[in-house]
Amino acid sequence: MPEITSETTASRLKAIDLGHMAYGPALAKQFEHFNAVLHPDKEHEEFVDGCLLIAEHPPTITLGKSEQGENLIAAEELLQKRQVECFTVGRGGKTTFHGPGQILLYPIMPLRRWRLRVKSFVCKLEKVMAETCSHYGIAAEGGSANSKPAGCWVEERKIGQVGIALSRGISRHGVAFNVHTDLSYFELIRPCGLDASEVTHLHRELQRDNVDELPALADVKQTLVDNFAKVFALSLSF
Repeated sequence: MPEITSETTASRLKAIDLGHMAYGPALAKQFEHFNAVLHPDKEHEEFVDGCLLIAEHPPTITLGKSEQGENLIAAEELLQKRQVECFTVGRGGKTTFHGPGQILLYPIMPLRRWRLRVKSFVCKLEKVMAETCSHYGIAAEGGSANSKPAGCWVEERKIGQVGIALSRGISRHGVAFNVHTDLSYFELIRPCGLDASEVTHLHRELQRDNVDELPALADVKQTLVDNFAKVFALSLSF
């Protein structure tokens, strides 16, 4: 195994597409790869620089680490009826929804090896989503640089969420980009402390522009992953 020093700079990241996976097992995968980065060995040498997990989830609500349920509107009976799981997780940010039609990117990255500070890391994650919107002709911007909550915005509508955790200098959690998500699920919560009407998805924005041919989820996922590699100036290996 190559020697790792404080001067070593990473350039390649392992990418793993988890496909459609329940949130609990996907969260366990994040911790599994976090530990592989934290305690590198020959068996997990390919993960020494971290990895990018790509996922889609069934309907799931996640609460940020500092919340007490104040942004969860729906009663337990309604959540059960709509088959929505709830998790309190160790990330920053507030309550949000994950579900079909949404792409999740979970970068498990030792920020020092990638020469990244937390603020620049968040800004780059926002830019990945903004560049993806731009690819489809939608003007979007990151919230961090524009006096808005973190995430990706199309005018005053939020199309993508950012929520990260940092432990021992290694990131977990990441971004959720809405492609054709059922927005009615956001009415069960105050998404990131916002009104549900302030949330949008890529197909809705394209329909506003009278675009007839809407991109498939798989195509948008590839575009999002390509933009992750471009924005972070790295190569991905699957």
